[in-house]
Amino acid sequence: GEDDGEDASDGEDDGEDSESSDESAAADCPTLTAASHGTRGKASWPVPAPFDEDEYCDDDGVFAQKVAQVGAMLKRARHAVIYSSPAPGGGEDGTEALAYHVVLTKFFEAGLFKAWIDLDAGALPQKAGIPESKVINVHGSSFDPSNPPSSDHVRPDVFERLLAVEADADLVLVVGEVRGNLTADRLPASVATRARGGKGEGVVLVNPRRTDFDEQAQLRLFAPPDYAVLFLASSLKVDKAVRWRGKPEPLPKEKTYVVAGYDPDTGARDDDKAIALRMTKGTKLRLVGQPTWDAALYGNRASVAGTDPLGNVIIRLDTGPERLLGRWWLEPSLSLTASHPRFPIIPAAGGTTTTNPTTTTNPTTTTNPT
Repeated sequence: GEDDGEDASDGEDDGEDSESSDESAAADCPTLTAASHGTRGKASWPVPAPFDEDEYCDDDGVFAQKVAQVGAMLKRARHAVIYSSPAPGGGEDGTEALAYHVVLTKFFEAGLFKAWIDLDAGALPQKAGIPESKVINVHGSSFDPSNPPSSDHVRPDVFERLLAVEADADLVLVVGEVRGNLTADRLPASVATRARGGKGEGVVLVNPRRTDFDEQAQLRLFAPPDYAVLFLASSLKVDKAVRWRGKPEPLPKEKTYVVAGYDPDTGARDDDKAIALRMTKGTKLRLVGQPTWDAALYGNRASVAGTDPLGNVIIRLDTGPERLLGRWWLEPSLSLTASHPRFPIIPAAGGTTTTNPTTTTNPTTTTNPT
């Protein structure tokens, strides 16, 4: 069928946290069999054993073989990407990066992954140190004021970035699940299909819980993400030390931040220009690249309202709502690269109040074949 970009079911599912809904979801998933190891699994491998209610773990020997196999797949891949939904089995509150987020930054530094497609709005990859330009927040981000979280819409330019990654990807490391009813699910589905036809490495899915995508994946690791990624790092001799960044120092309030490579009138990429921003309380700003629905509801005029305890900039829209600009947008050590298409805010002076023309197409009418 076709996906019209509306992911309303995502918002509904996120609100379901009762025991009855969890039991119902588990009952809907297929029973584990040898095929649950994935299309490149071995029939001789024992079925993963239950260890905590609806969670399972691979046999130690099987897990070691799988990790070695994933390592070989990564070495062969030319355009490997990560696809993550809210982390399973992490026990976290969803606001801070986990160990596997931090360790995966080393995989990016080693050139093993090219992009991270994140279905969570909490910007956990960015908090761990992944550059903003490498992350695609399909359903928006709580740390990009121009792309607020939405389960109903995918911003058109974000969808175009997703399509570009889908066209090139030859391996997808899924951390979490592929639900099958979201716009972004087309990525692992396409890569898995191409691999079954002999093109590319396919999909590796890491999750201690069974999912509907288990038998479609090329390889399935039944383990918590932290555990699996740490073992994979050891196998590939990637630095697996978890170095937490700690509480950052406050951003200097009187400093003028110069963001090179962006047009100060549009926020679009322009290697010959730069945006100068003062983060002093009260500084007037404009959001650029907003989805049409957001600009219509809230407008694009805003001002700096201060910083939160972690140094993220609080942006207050003239219509009232407050949003955050992740501090990494302004940190030289985590500077953007030319691959990022737009900076989310610009100085208000000299600008217009219209949204950028590239965002005038309503994302709910975009046809996204699955």
